[in-house]
Amino acid sequence: AQDRANIQYACKEASRRMSSSREADWLMPKRIARYLLGAPRFEQKFVWQDEPAQADAYTDSDWAGCRSTCRSTSGGALKFGKHCLKTWSSTQATVALPSAEAELCALTTGASQVLGLMSLLEDFGVVVSASVRTHARAAIGIVRRAGLGKLRHLNVRYLWLQDKVREEDFELLKVPGLANPADLMTKHLSRVDADMHLASLGMHLGSGRAVTALTLGKLATKRAGGHEATRRSNMFTTVHPSDFLSRNLWDFHPWLAISSRLDKTAWRTTWHGPSSERP
Repeated sequence: AQDRANIQYACKEASRRMSSSREADWLMPKRIARYLLGAPRFEQKFVWQDEPAQADAYTDSDWAGCRSTCRSTSGGALKFGKHCLKTWSSTQATVALPSAEAELCALTTGASQVLGLMSLLEDFGVVVSASVRTHARAAIGIVRRAGLGKLRHLNVRYLWLQDKVREEDFELLKVPGLANPADLMTKHLSRVDADMHLASLGMHLGSGRAVTALTLGKLATKRAGGHEATRRSNMFTTVHPSDFLSRNLWDFHPWLAISSRLDKTAWRTTWHGPSSERP
């Protein structure tokens, strides 16, 4: 699920109920399984591009999306040029009273992700700029001001964003809500909207198997209509080194011969079939 952005939010919600699941909670993995039957293949393309000069983080939140706990979900996507490097979907630890607080928490997560990418690139000698994009005007207004003002109920840990924006470590931009791909990681969307956000991240759904995918040997043999794999497996015999070393060790010391028989960590396989059929 961590590799498939289209089911990341659904798998996160299903995993939250694993410790104390109820009978109704089984509907969620069943729906995920039915969805995967219709979209079994997920592909992500990394097209050729010049070295990007900017990293972008898209953030979004679903305020009080959980009906049982009223907790919000933070979602986002980290892009480096045209390549999507990471997507995330997580439940916020605290209950956000206004929607601006939920958006601010999601904005904090996105800023930490893009700053971490910048630090990693600097270790390789690559210096880039960064931007954090969200569609929440209230969260942008809180970050661009100085101090809390009348919002004293907010956690102080969010205020480091104000210093980062003031120091121009990254640029804070507004993106239209319908064009924000982070919306895919915060709520259930229609197929049309989900495909649109996947396309913006360089991802799409397909069917069948990849041409380069490996085929299991036993399945291929079974489809051919025979039991050749079973017949060939019976021609193998497992031999331990102690089986032929014990006789010589017994002459040296009986205890070494007994301990060598008990140690079965090393072994080899001997082929007893025809030499022409040896794998």
